[in-house]
Amino acid sequence: MSVTITAQDGTGDSFSPAVVTGYARPSESGNVVHELIDGSIAVTLVGDRPAAGTVGMAFGSDIDAEAAREMLRRPTTFALLDEERPALNMTFIRYGQLGVAIHDAVRHVWTFDVGYQEILT
Repeated sequence: MSVTITAQDGTGDSFSPAVVTGYARPSESGNVVHELIDGSIAVTLVGDRPAAGTVGMAFGSDIDAEAAREMLRRPTTFALLDEERPALNMTFIRYGQLGVAIHDAVRHVWTFDVGYQEILT
């Protein structure tokens, strides 16, 4: 994946991980099932909620990984752009944890997972 993540805080700051190690884009249904007194159900149909998940990234140096981590800690929205798969493009906020680690087997690769919540614009 050729991915760029850009802060949308007016700075123009962005980064591209060496590799995207994992990416999931699940969305949850907004439908509601109501259990009625007589044992039957009624349903309220609602569209899916925006996607929320985790993106895993790898960097060739701790400096690159730390710069990306610091950018993602800003209180702003971010744009994820994938040149090869435009359907994956999204605007998101960081949601949940942001963990950074050095790869166990390859000690010169830094990885992190970032939790996100897609924002519909």
